[in-house]
Amino acid sequence: MRVKFFITMMLLLCLPIFSQEKMITGVVASDLGTLPGVSILLKGTTKGVETDFDGKYRILAKVGDVLVFSYLGFVTVERTIGDASVINVVMQESGEVLEEVVVVAYGSRRKEEITGSVQAISSSTIEQQQVTSPLRALQGTVPGINLITQGGQPGNNPNIVIRGFGSFNGSNSPLIVVDGAPYNGNLNTISQDQIESISVLKDASSASLYGSRAANGVIIITTKRGKRNSDAKVSIRSQYGISNPAVGIHDLVGPEDYLKLNWQAIRNNNIYQLDQSPTDAALNATNQLIPTLGYNPYSVANPIDINGQLVAGANLLWNTTWQDVVLRDNVSRVNHNISITGGEENNNYFISLDYLDDEGPVIASDFERIALRGAIDADVNDWLKVGLTSSYSRSYSNNPDQTSGSTTQAISWIYSNSSIYPIYVRDENGNLILDENGQVIYDLGNGNGRPPGQSVNSIRPGIVGENILASIELGSETRTRSNFVGSAYAEVGFFEKFKFRSTLNYENYLFDSHSFDDDLIGAASSVNGRVSKQRNITTTLNAIQALNYTDSFDEHNLSVDLIYEANTQTTDSFSASATGFLPGQEELGNGTIAESFGGFRLEQRISSILGRLSYNFKNRYFLDASYRQDKTSQFSKEFNTGGFYSFGVSWSVFKEDFLSNTDWINELRIRASYGELGNVNIPGGFFPTSFLFGGTNFGNIVISPVEGLPSSLPSSTLIDPSLQWETSTTTNLGLDFGLFNNVLTGSVEYFKRNSVDLIQDITTTPSTGAPILRANAGEIENRGWEVSLVGNIINKEGFQWSVNTNFSLLTNEIKVVTPFTDRLVQGANLWAPGNSIFEFYVREWAGVDPANGDALWYQDITDANGNVTGRTVTNDYDSATRYETGKESIPDIQGGFGTNLRYKNFDFSVLFNFSFGAYIYDTDYSGLVANMSSIGSSAHPDNFQAWSQPGDISSFPRLTIANNSFNNRSTRWLFKNDYVRMRNISLGYNLPADLLNKYGISKVRLYVLGENMFTWQSHKGIDPEQSFNGLTANRSPLQKTLTLGTLFEF
Repeated sequence: MRVKFFITMMLLLCLPIFSQEKMITGVVASDLGTLPGVSILLKGTTKGVETDFDGKYRILAKVGDVLVFSYLGFVTVERTIGDASVINVVMQESGEVLEEVVVVAYGSRRKEEITGSVQAISSSTIEQQQVTSPLRALQGTVPGINLITQGGQPGNNPNIVIRGFGSFNGSNSPLIVVDGAPYNGNLNTISQDQIESISVLKDASSASLYGSRAANGVIIITTKRGKRNSDAKVSIRSQYGISNPAVGIHDLVGPEDYLKLNWQAIRNNNIYQLDQSPTDAALNATNQLIPTLGYNPYSVANPIDINGQLVAGANLLWNTTWQDVVLRDNVSRVNHNISITGGEENNNYFISLDYLDDEGPVIASDFERIALRGAIDADVNDWLKVGLTSSYSRSYSNNPDQTSGSTTQAISWIYSNSSIYPIYVRDENGNLILDENGQVIYDLGNGNGRPPGQSVNSIRPGIVGENILASIELGSETRTRSNFVGSAYAEVGFFEKFKFRSTLNYENYLFDSHSFDDDLIGAASSVNGRVSKQRNITTTLNAIQALNYTDSFDEHNLSVDLIYEANTQTTDSFSASATGFLPGQEELGNGTIAESFGGFRLEQRISSILGRLSYNFKNRYFLDASYRQDKTSQFSKEFNTGGFYSFGVSWSVFKEDFLSNTDWINELRIRASYGELGNVNIPGGFFPTSFLFGGTNFGNIVISPVEGLPSSLPSSTLIDPSLQWETSTTTNLGLDFGLFNNVLTGSVEYFKRNSVDLIQDITTTPSTGAPILRANAGEIENRGWEVSLVGNIINKEGFQWSVNTNFSLLTNEIKVVTPFTDRLVQGANLWAPGNSIFEFYVREWAGVDPANGDALWYQDITDANGNVTGRTVTNDYDSATRYETGKESIPDIQGGFGTNLRYKNFDFSVLFNFSFGAYIYDTDYSGLVANMSSIGSSAHPDNFQAWSQPGDISSFPRLTIANNSFNNRSTRWLFKNDYVRMRNISLGYNLPADLLNKYGISKVRLYVLGENMFTWQSHKGIDPEQSFNGLTANRSPLQKTLTLGTLFEF
């Protein structure tokens, strides 16, 4: 009895010792150095931590607990707690080099299993950037992508194409999929902090399951979700940045030089058009100068003498630097985000709230957004899983015109109005005129605010009735966007090898545009102001029913998917404008005259049956095959169904026995794929059923007078009743490799994409009764190479350094234009077999005639049979010959390169993107060296290089105010558009974990981010990101932003 009592007491006394927690510390490393971010969990619980950037960790545990160490690409390690308080672990690589999981069409795959062309960037790459639109994170990081952001308006989405241009008239943009469903909202409603990964599907094998919408590639955005078996983690990130224009606009002359140039232009006009003697021409030019320009910014009546120089004693009364008036520096960018994530053994959750306030380069331009997103997944039992995702975003922006090229567009105004024209009304002596309240008056260049009969400083020769500052400050251009997305799924597992998943996605996107033109000043003053409203509501419902069968037997692995998808998109659009507003009234309903109204409702439906077979043998030989049948409401019944297919194979060569002793090859894999895709994304009016919403058809027969927009369909166009979607076939060959213990990894791919049945407006014979037939006719081929390389130069404890680069080479070639013609002129391009879709077709510049300063162009000499026998030069622009220049706006090579460096608690990264071989046609510049014939417009300093007297050798024709063709379209304005841009740069420091753990904080990171901080370009004066067709349009430059940020996690 005493013995039993003694044993019982000893056990009770020892129990606290065995149950007492203690602090366990250690370092986790591999053969190459310490490992940051290793997950360490107490087995059987959700309690865990991660190693810091030095591989160190701290965790409370009891004797007998088991620590589970896990890290992607390494063998999981378990350690049991004993007496020791320090447990160091060395983890071994798993040997599975390609265990990375990539999101693909309707699911995810190990990278090793992918037979097509798929590339992805993760949240770690996105977090090193500051992007309002998430697609900009792809620039310079994924080869084969051509991405251009037009203008500096915050919130602008980039234009993007994948592997070239496969349509003459249809969209060349890829399909965007967010969390498994096609996305129809504005991508600037999604915060970058809420994105887990972005996958780019570039070939038919990877994208064919999206069928008729995937001809231009697919971009899949996957948002963040919580992780199982992890404690709740709160992350708070704040960023404060300052933005300035990334590049400058074209140089402009000041008032003195502007008057000198105009004096010379008037003098030349007097000599060569009016046959005056040089002496008389100079004297008359002095007297004509101010009356011609209408304004005199100097204190003397004739500020330029007969020698073309500023007279002594002429004082400058004003100098309006319109660039400083319209553009602004040092504007703010503020971004805050808070997220909560975590999970237990059977569930996980994520919620995030993001706020962004971004100001643009043009006064009043800004973009403000708030975005909320939440996701939850749960295992109801061992056979049922459910999940829910919901997001809401609302943005508001002021959008003064920066891209349209109109007279009140910001850069257009700067280029169209010289600095001699003031902001505010002045009298004939140059003094400010005030109104009855003692306030300055906006100068509209039409004599407003002046005494009747004022002869100078009253009427502008160019744009009258407008003032850019008044237009922006008194008017408004606002955009409001609201986007709600809800998604729910349920997954049932049965018979061990089967899974059935049902997913429902709903999206509601509202776009509201409000425009107000002032009732007293500007273009709408004659109608007492104008308000224009536009509201579009787009609703998308997408349902997916997917059945999967997965099995393994012996060394065979098989997966089969059968999927049914139904997608309905409804658009409800309304627009109206009114005039006749009292002062202070800016709402549509306050107008006294209804000026215009319109609207339509449109519903498009696609139902699809899909099948996919995936097979591999020994995880070495892989086969993929897929088929999708689409039925769409956009076609007539006879042509509304189409089938799309693909197949792909890959071979993991490095797993073969004949390479088992080759230590320097760690990975070697060959891929090949082929398939067919469709392009259903054609602008309205191209498909027969679109005319139900287009108002009238051929013969002006009204089909839908209530919903119609009669201007949508030209009455001269005849519809081909068999019209259907465009089709692309894609061949892809790829090689993946890892060498020298994966010090060098990368991939090389060759692709060829043939796009056929391209929709064209064909000029027909008169016998058809209609001169235009809209039909499937053309063919375009895109082919090229893509290369990605990563060098892991140093990977030691406390020090890691890697470099990376990627680039693509692209050839775009027209194969067939139409059955009726092999040459079709489209503006500055010639569509002909063998040409690029964006090859410039213009007259060839031949220089300047030394005798008289005329512009010269080349002209072909032909014989009686029309054969070219030679060529000469001519000063008659209309008779000059247009040539296929061989120069195009598609770059020969483009891509990116960068480096990542980590030393102890410091991290550094930089990313550049580049483009070489493309040409730009700079109409911005040509308008500034227009030989002073556009009176009142700004002028470039290059005008001083103009021819001035017989015998001069110059590349700039003589200056003249007479109408001329000197700066008409020719190769004179074609410039190489090579550039290298520092896309992003990041420097960060992580506070020591030992210090933070005392306060219950897991991570504090301080960092600096730079966006577009440096740009080298072969042609200055424009942002190198202009347009795919290579034409400028007075666009404002992108912003360069320097940001300070903090990240707290606890």
